[in-house]
Amino acid sequence: MGVNITYGKGDKFARSGRVLTIHGDEGVLLFEGEKGRLIQGDKVMDLEVGSRRGLFTQDTEAVLEHLLNDARIYTANQHSVYTLKVANAALESYKSKQTLRIDN
Repeated sequence: MGVNITYGKGDKFARSGRVLTIHGDEGVLLFEGEKGRLIQGDKVMDLEVGSRRGLFTQDTEAVLEHLLNDARIYTANQHSVYTLKVANAALESYKSKQTLRIDN
């Protein structure tokens, strides 16, 4: 078992999709498109997942705000760094079989 984290957008990928699978000691969280499920042995529970509809409009508005008003586009750099810390901690937690704490 290992940790694989892949994120990408655009025509560099052979097929488009939105899939996230998280395996834990007590079950699996599976998100495919706009559907989510919690799987624990034979028990499967559907989860409510928010819609991605309207993201093109949101992205367009963010770009226009950036160009016209110098607003931040998407996120601040420190948020990206924190996300990388979380991903690294997940990998290290898996390797060491220990729970790790991340300071912001």
